[in-house]
Amino acid sequence: MAILLSLAAGLDPLNPALANAPREASPSFAPTFQPTWTAFNDDGVFYAYDSLPKGNYRFAFRAKALIAGSFTQPPGEAETMYQAGIYGASAGRRIIIAK
Repeated sequence: MAILLSLAAGLDPLNPALANAPREASPSFAPTFQPTWTAFNDDGVFYAYDSLPKGNYRFAFRAKALIAGSFTQPPGEAETMYQAGIYGASAGRRIIIAK
């Protein structure tokens, strides 16, 4: 299972696993189910699971606002990596970053 949580322009994800990560990089809670692999990219966070039981899951990470403005937050996406046709997405939304 692949979970892609993209970020709006103006935001940068904070990776708490880095040796020099600031204290505020740690989210307030851990994922409901620990991922097999996680990647913090410039434009979002990617979670991969070898298997993911049926159910509801919560994901949390922190992001730093870099640029003030109004941006579109892309939807989160989930899909199976090796079984075509199973896909889901959340709703996107408008976010405003103020100085």
